[in-house]
Amino acid sequence: MKIQEIRVGNWFTFVKWDKPVICELTDLMELCVRSDGAYDDPPIDEMFAPIPLTEEWLLKFGFEKDKRWTKWRLENTHFMITRDRGRYSLFGRGRVPLKYVHQLQSLFWCLTGNELEIK
Repeated sequence: MKIQEIRVGNWFTFVKWDKPVICELTDLMELCVRSDGAYDDPPIDEMFAPIPLTEEWLLKFGFEKDKRWTKWRLENTHFMITRDRGRYSLFGRGRVPLKYVHQLQSLFWCLTGNELEIK
């Protein structure tokens, strides 16, 4: 995973534990301190793996399905996620493909200035 994609507040799989975690500032600070190689830890960008975006994650974030089960909307926003041929996209002025949870979180933050949190 690219180090530029790691952002405080986003969900990732922490490779060492193979478990989803939310990235906190203290995590990044400790990783930076330990990244000098003295602790036998891998580089920071190898410590995190992206979490695939699934229907389960959309529901956790508060998106609701429409009747056709191919669109998800987030209450009080203009966000609509579509699924076509197994691929998710943010639909608006064009389509933005989304493969991972952190991509949706980062895009939401960039467009609204708010964190996309688990409900």
